[in-house]
Amino acid sequence: MSITIDTFKANFDTGARANLFDVQLTSPADLGWQFEAGDMLRCRSVDMEGSSLGTNTRDQYNSGYDIPDGTVDQGGFVDISFICDQSFHDRALIEAWHQWIYTAPYKFQDGPSAAGTQGSAQIPVMKYLDEYIGEMVVYALRKDETQSMKYTYHDVYPSSFDTMSFGATEEGILEIKASFQYRHWDSEYLVQERKPNRDFNEYYDKLKSQQPEIKTINRGREILDGTLNALKVGSRFNKKSGDYLNKLSSLDSSYNQYRNIFGGG
Repeated sequence: MSITIDTFKANFDTGARANLFDVQLTSPADLGWQFEAGDMLRCRSVDMEGSSLGTNTRDQYNSGYDIPDGTVDQGGFVDISFICDQSFHDRALIEAWHQWIYTAPYKFQDGPSAAGTQGSAQIPVMKYLDEYIGEMVVYALRKDETQSMKYTYHDVYPSSFDTMSFGATEEGILEIKASFQYRHWDSEYLVQERKPNRDFNEYYDKLKSQQPEIKTINRGREILDGTLNALKVGSRFNKKSGDYLNKLSSLDSSYNQYRNIFGGG
């Protein structure tokens, strides 16, 4: 099968774009707030993590051959970044979730009347896992903003966020970058929403079938065009051919004026 540019174009769309994506981040219910859709508009980047099989090398026919060892590595953490508004809203949300993990309440062991307190970065007291995990969903979008692929990260929590650097020579808008730990991810390809690629041959046949039947004046047009092309070549070598070309060119001009006035044949 010969590959032409038209065949390729008919079987390929505009391509997946890295800057067409959407993110939904769900925080723990007990935290008391959620990321809103407007917050996620400031998301600048996020990753769709890969996967790899753990392997062991087995000697076979005097050569090493790796076979799966029963483990699957799905990354374990995903990076995400937000551009900061002047109130540092997104940084405040990520920091609050991060601190929520290690500020569980506890009591001093000095007796029943001892005052209660909670953990801190200096004396962290961890909550139970179910109390601080959430979910992150990343969508790849088409140009018409429909969803084409869905990545779901399960049991996520912000394990770290990066330093923000200020300086007299710094320019641009600040970003907050964070790493979210997750237990595992799964993917879904939203084929049911995908528009089928156009088959070029079917499309060509359809257009051809819709063409109106050639009328007598159109057949005359074809004959005239062929004669004009022949005379253009002959006029270079024969004066008579040049005279005929001038007469037929005049006839061609009259024909075009007729079409313009009456809408064609």
